Amino acid sequence: GATIVLILNLCNILYNNPIILFIEILFLNFVLIVFVLRLIPDKKHALYTIIYLYTIFSIGSWFLISHLEQVYQKNRLLHKTTELEVFGKRFFDFEKNGKILLRMIASLPMTAEAIARGGPKGKLTFSWLQKLTGAASIYFMDPSGTVTVTSEPRFYLKNYGFRPYFKKAMKGIANLYYARGYTTGKVGVFFARPWWEAGKIKGVLVIKYNFADMLGLNSNWKTFSLCMKQELLLPAHQSLSTATFVNQTN
Repeated sequence: GATIVLILNLCNILYNNPIILFIEILFLNFVLIVFVLRLIPDKKHALYTIIYLYTIFSIGSWFLISHLEQVYQKNRLLHKTTELEVFGKRFFDFEKNGKILLRMIASLPMTAEAIARGGPKGKLTFSWLQKLTGAASIYFMDPSGTVTVTSEPRFYLKNYGFRPYFKKAMKGIANLYYARGYTTGKVGVFFARPWWEAGKIKGVLVIKYNFADMLGLNSNWKTFSLCMKQELLLPAHQSLSTATFVNQTN
């Protein structure tokens, strides 16, 4: 009997079904009736005792189980709240590190060289950076919004000048933008920053991460985290430690 009660109580907690709670109370009352009938031979006295105990036991059982359920739900809520806080911090760190990573990429001499070359020659550098950082794509847009250098062949020569992140970056503001990819259809975050040459904005540099990467569902998240330790990019370009590039600002 105790085993059945325990099983029913666990089922009620897991599935939060009032029917299970009702069945548990009925079973406990049945056990109580059998116990009283065996203990008191006189049926009349047994009936009075059963009614009295039934009332007390039912009310007590209901309040006890309800209390236990509330305690469980409260603990579960606290647990989910903690998970949400951790998740929120992860997004905050991702956004912060994404901006830093794009600034690092913009500071690399090879990035400037790739943008100057454009087309297929620049693609080799951008593809290497894309694999290195674990990004979904990296691309450069000219002042009209046309993609002239990209790690993703489908983006080449397409115009994304209507995108908010491009318009904001052309005003000199580094920013990020959550949206579904116009070409890929995949939801993610676009980190964008203005590209300066001779004191003028000559385009926009963009790096995109899909939500799957942001949530750490594949190896790209680990690659991203590793890059943020500056163990991959900077040693190959030690000039960054002694020189300051215009595209490292903001």
